[in-house]
Amino acid sequence: MNTWLLALNTIDLNTIDLSAIRSAVPDDEDVVAGWVAFVVFIALIVAVVLLGISLSRRLKNAQRAADAGKYDPSDPKPQRRTIPQADAGEPDDG
Repeated sequence: MNTWLLALNTIDLNTIDLSAIRSAVPDDEDVVAGWVAFVVFIALIVAVVLLGISLSRRLKNAQRAADAGKYDPSDPKPQRRTIPQADAGEPDDG
């Protein structure tokens, strides 16, 4: 590790010719994502939509099966807990 740092310290960055590297950089208007990226982006959108449709269908089928009583009746459906709200006319105790 020390030899690597020593070698790095001995390089004089002022003597390195960077003009070839600078000329290889394209202009801003020449850099585009391209058609491949566009197709990949659209394919990802289609995949998410198809997964959403599939999830929706499966949840509807599961709800229909639960309503028809196809699941074990000894395993009750969990009830939603509601938080009681104080009336607007009553002061809070807190």
